[in-house]
Amino acid sequence: MARKSQPSPNPIRTLRLEQHKTLEEFAHECKIHLQAVYLNEMGMYPNVLPSIQKVLTKHGIDSITANDEYEYYVAHKRFSFGDEHSPYELPPSDLSHGPLRSFREKIGFNTAFGFAIAVAINPTVIRRVEMCKVEDFPGQLNLMLRDIKLDPRDIAELQYRHREYYYSGLRFKAQPA
Repeated sequence: MARKSQPSPNPIRTLRLEQHKTLEEFAHECKIHLQAVYLNEMGMYPNVLPSIQKVLTKHGIDSITANDEYEYYVAHKRFSFGDEHSPYELPPSDLSHGPLRSFREKIGFNTAFGFAIAVAINPTVIRRVEMCKVEDFPGQLNLMLRDIKLDPRDIAELQYRHREYYYSGLRFKAQPA
């Protein structure tokens, strides 16, 4: 059975639902892929995408208001997540896989995508860190960890463990041949 769409303070989703448009119809109007609309509706981009912003403006929503509402939506989603899941307890250090993955699994998220939706961040940011494509946590990830109310010392510890994993070389051994 299909889930009924719930109202959202996200200006993108609000406009789309007010216009009685599907993701496909709205994406067509924006001239972008429907996945980009979906990710923007879920708060997974740092701001409203320019092609979506043009459509919002066409419907009378100025860019400053739209971006302010979008930032509020993302912040509220993250703060609510923090209220629900904190206090956090970091899992023990384990070099069998990356520390961010260990952290998200400890709080009940088995997939990077599910975690990304819950904390309003682009899943690519999570995946790049978990696959050890970056030495340090990107700024977006640090900001999200702070917004979900992870203690700054725990953020620093996760980053330290990530660097340790990054330089250990184990990440290369863990991948299939």
